[in-house]
Amino acid sequence: METLLATDNVMTEAERLLAEAPVLYDVVSHNGQILFANEKQETALGYKTGALAGSGIEKIYPKGSRKELERLFSEATAGTEIEFVTLALRQRDRSLVDIAANINFFEDANHGLCARLVKFRLGNLIKRLDVIERENEVLSSITETARDATWCIEFVEPVDLTAPDREIIRQVFENACFWRYCNDAMAHLYHLPSDLIFNEQDVRDVFPRNAANESFVQELLDHNFRLDSAPSLDQSYEGDSVTAENDVRAHILHGQLHRMWGTVRDVSRQKRRERALLDQASVALDVLTATPDPIIVIDDELRIEAANPAVEWCFGWPVDKVLGLMLTDFAEFSTSDLHMLKRAGPGKQGCILYAQVICSDGRRLGCDVHAAEITDAGARGRLVLAVRTDTMAAARRSGGAL
Repeated sequence: METLLATDNVMTEAERLLAEAPVLYDVVSHNGQILFANEKQETALGYKTGALAGSGIEKIYPKGSRKELERLFSEATAGTEIEFVTLALRQRDRSLVDIAANINFFEDANHGLCARLVKFRLGNLIKRLDVIERENEVLSSITETARDATWCIEFVEPVDLTAPDREIIRQVFENACFWRYCNDAMAHLYHLPSDLIFNEQDVRDVFPRNAANESFVQELLDHNFRLDSAPSLDQSYEGDSVTAENDVRAHILHGQLHRMWGTVRDVSRQKRRERALLDQASVALDVLTATPDPIIVIDDELRIEAANPAVEWCFGWPVDKVLGLMLTDFAEFSTSDLHMLKRAGPGKQGCILYAQVICSDGRRLGCDVHAAEITDAGARGRLVLAVRTDTMAAARRSGGAL
């Protein structure tokens, strides 16, 4: 081979085949000499065949790459192999080319420790990798510091989504899987001990198989694993139940579920508050149902929204007949009382008015009406009216029985 130094015996028969191989290939010694460069590399860098053998590595390796090679030589011995080292090569026109190299070190009788470098051009790959790395850093920092707990479950055994639903649900809970990614908020949400790493824990520690979670998976199936605010019943590391709400997406390929991810929120406190409010509402409804005075709720347009059974007892109107009526179709007020009604405040800031209620049989009953605004934030503008007929009002004023 013309490209070999006349005194060199560093080439094996296999290496001779690299002379025309479609890769950039050279052999360099520890003292910075190019012992061999194949035709592909010489042509790619703009040199004639045989122009590089015998040259110093500074001819084609810029300073940064030379320092990296020096470092690798200082740490290597014969037989050391290094994969994917990024370097640069200098072309004949002095422009630089980014490359990746796989390096194998060997001992040569004439040149001591040498290195074989098989290289390929990176082109825009490094730039793309840099962009991806920066984007990954940004996204990781965002999710890591997010208040919402973020998670991703990777299935080592993909779930067969072509199977019947019950079999799919079984696989979701039994197929091998692991946390691909979870942020710090997950550890806080499930009260993970500080000496443990959440991503190393078993998925089923916090996502056990139970009736609620089977329903959760069924709902995911029904919505093709694209669902927001899906409820699940998880478990904290302290053994407490966690009523959770999940936004879920998934990676599905060829009918198989490979991973699913999303955010999760602890709504246990909210659910307890909702149950307490329902209990309070149930008690309040029982009280209103048993109250002998007619009670009516109107909106800010004076439309009747609710009424208790006493409306029928006193005036003969079934509740469902008065719902949706304008108050003025149900009772007659003076113009001044209507103005006062619309300005009624909550509790003691309410007002007592006089009206004539039109009964179902056409009679008109004179009534005292105590109007007060409902102060709940979601009910602003609504008024509750407690109605007493003249007979009721007289008995109340005299302190007698109704």
